[in-house]
Order: sequence, then C-alpha cells, then structure tokens
Amino acid sequence: MKAFVPAHTFPGSRVIMEAPCYIGLWITGMKAVPATTWFTALETAMVLAILGALMPLRVSHEEEERGLDRGLDFVSHGEEA
Repeated sequence: MKAFVPAHTFPGSRVIMEAPCYIGLWITGMKAVPATTWFTALETAMVLAILGALMPLRVSHEEEERGLDRGLDFVSHGEEA
C-alpha cells in the first residue's frame, strides 16, 4: 500500500508502524485521548477566566428567580413572552 505521506516526514512513525499488528499506533492513540481531554479542559478554563474577567458569566439571582419568560428575555433582549 502506498503511503500518502513519505515515512521520512515523521521519523518516529517507522518505530510505531513496525510494532506487531500496529499495537504501537493503538497505544499512541490511547495516550492521545487523555492528553486531548486535558488540553481541551485547560483551554476552556482559560477562555472562561478571560470572559469572567470581562463580563459576568451568570445572571443575578433575582433575574434567575423571575425565570426566562418574564425576566431574562426582557432584561437581555427587551422582549416579553
């Protein structure tokens, strides 16, 4: 099977692909799952921290108690249900 990307482009790929039954590739994928999860969580926390410093992330307790139909639509958009 002809590769789309030459093997010399990624030198570490030769070691992974030579493992029996591509088990090395599977192991690398399993390592990538928690790494991606942690990276995404970190980036989300950073974005929320920046947004939280610039504006409130939640509505006030009074606005929440009034509910969406009578409170938040009017406060946010000037609309009433």
